[in-house]
Amino acid sequence: MFLPALLESAGVAAIFPFIPLLAVELGAGFAGAGATIALHGLGGMVIAVPAGLACTRLSEKGIQVAAGVALAGCCAGAALVAAAPAFAALLLGIGCCHGAWLLARLTWMSRAAPHRLRGRALATTGGVTRIGGLIGPIAAGFIGDRFGLQAIFVVPVVLALAAAGLTMYLMPAFAPQRTEPDAAGARRGGALGEIREELRSNRRILATAGAPMVALSVLRTARRVVVPLWGAHIGLNVVEIGLVAGLTAGMEIVMFAPAGLVMDRLGRRYAAAPATLLLAVGLAATPRTQSFAALLAVGLFGAVGNGLGSGINMTYGADLAPAGRTGPFLGLWRLISDAGSVLGPTIAGALAAALSLGGSALAAGLLGVAGGVAFALLPEPAEQRRRADADAGG
Repeated sequence: MFLPALLESAGVAAIFPFIPLLAVELGAGFAGAGATIALHGLGGMVIAVPAGLACTRLSEKGIQVAAGVALAGCCAGAALVAAAPAFAALLLGIGCCHGAWLLARLTWMSRAAPHRLRGRALATTGGVTRIGGLIGPIAAGFIGDRFGLQAIFVVPVVLALAAAGLTMYLMPAFAPQRTEPDAAGARRGGALGEIREELRSNRRILATAGAPMVALSVLRTARRVVVPLWGAHIGLNVVEIGLVAGLTAGMEIVMFAPAGLVMDRLGRRYAAAPATLLLAVGLAATPRTQSFAALLAVGLFGAVGNGLGSGINMTYGADLAPAGRTGPFLGLWRLISDAGSVLGPTIAGALAAALSLGGSALAAGLLGVAGGVAFALLPEPAEQRRRADADAGG
C-alpha cells in the first residue's frame, strides 16, 4: 500500500506548486491561477460518488490501477498541449483520476486496518503522501528551471505508471462489498437511490463533521495558491519555490507519527483542532514575509499543523462510515471535503485579484480558525457514528 502511495503522491505533488505559476505565465492572472488549482478539486468532487459506488461493486485494487494509468495519460497530455482550454480540461481529468485513486485507497484501508490502529495506519498513509510531497516539488523545480514549466508533467507520468504497476503486483485484493439487506430498498432505485438513502440516513453526520473538514480543505488548497504566488511576488525563482514546497513537506513528514499516536490514544479531535489552527496562523502570516528564509520559516510553522493533521480526513471518514456501506458513504464524504478543495483556490485567487494576496491569506486563515474551534467542540467521530446508529435503531 505505502510504496505505490509514495510514488503516486510524489508525482501529483510535483505539479502543484507550479500550476499557478504556469497559469499566470499563460496570462490567466491571480483569479485564473486559483481556478486552475480548483479544477483538481472539482475533478475529485465529480468522481467521488461514482468512485464510492464502484468500490461496492468492483475491486478497490483494480480501481487504483486503472486510475493510475489514466492519471499518467492526462499528465502526458498536459505536458504537450499549448492551448489553455485543453490544459484546463486535462487538469480536471487529473483531478478525477487522483480522486478515484484516493477514494479507492481510503476504502481499502478502512477495511484493512482495525479501529485500534486506524489512526496510525491512516496517519502513516498521510505521512507517506508527504514524503512524496518532499521529493516531487524539489525534483520538478530543477526540471522546470531547466526545461520549462510544462516539462514537470513528465514526473507524474513516470511515477503514476510505476505506482499502478506496483499496486497490481503487490497489493492484496478484497472481494467487492455487498450492500446489507436493510439497504435493499434503496438499491431498487439504482445507484441514485442508493446515494439518496445514504445521504438521508447520514445527513446530520455529514453536516456537522463535514463543515470543519471543508474549512481544513480550504486552508490546504488556498496554501497551494498563496505560497507560490507570494514567492514569485517577492522575487523567488522556480527552484526556490520548489524548495519551500519540498522542505515544508519534510516538516510534515516529521509530524505524521505523532499525529497517529495522538489520534489513537487521545482522540481524533485532539489532532484535528490544533492542526487546523496552526495551519491557519501559518497561512495568515505568509504575506508578512519578504525573503526565501522568512517564507520557509512561516511555511514550516504551518507545516507542523498540516503534519499533525496527517490522515485526519481519511480517519474521520473511516470512523464515520457505516458498516457494510463504506464505499457509498466515503464517496459522499469525499464529495463534501473536496468542496473545500474547489472553494479554497477559487476564493484565494478571486480575493487576491480583487484585494491582494495578503487579504486572501488572512481571509482563509480566519476561516481556518473557525474550523479549528468547530473540531474542538465536536464529539469524537466514533461517538457520532454510535449515536447515529442508535437513533436509526430507535
